[in-house]
Amino acid sequence: MARNHQLPKWIGFLQAIEARFAQSPYEDPTGQLFKLTQRGSVREYLAQFEALANRITGLSPSSLLSYFIPGLEPDIRREVQALQPMMLVHATGLARLQEEKLQEHCKGPWSRSTFNPSPSSSTPLSVALPTPPLPLLPSPAKPLPLPIKRLSPDELASR
Repeated sequence: MARNHQLPKWIGFLQAIEARFAQSPYEDPTGQLFKLTQRGSVREYLAQFEALANRITGLSPSSLLSYFIPGLEPDIRREVQALQPMMLVHATGLARLQEEKLQEHCKGPWSRSTFNPSPSSSTPLSVALPTPPLPLLPSPAKPLPLPIKRLSPDELASR
């Protein structure tokens, strides 16, 4: 631009930089932040959250927390909400701990879970619940016959 004499002064250079790299007036990072949901690991969600939050000026810490927690995967969100973190840094730490807890829980020998978020995963987290326990007593192989007394027409009329 300087070679083409499009930047006669420093102020022109600053305006050109701002025009090139500034946020478009047609983008809405606040709306995107509000709609953001966890689709991979907590780490991936946090990276996306921070990228959007850093484009917004004037958000209070409580607003950031209010946007972050609802976007978490439901099993993680419930645990984080139950502990009522007051700061985003606490909420992110709790979310990571809960994610680790779910991963460890799903590694048990009794589980047939599909919970395995990876850094490159773009699918939502899902946790398969273990199969229901077997009944305590086995069912009888043959149903037992019920005693049925056949009534004569006279007995039916008398009742």
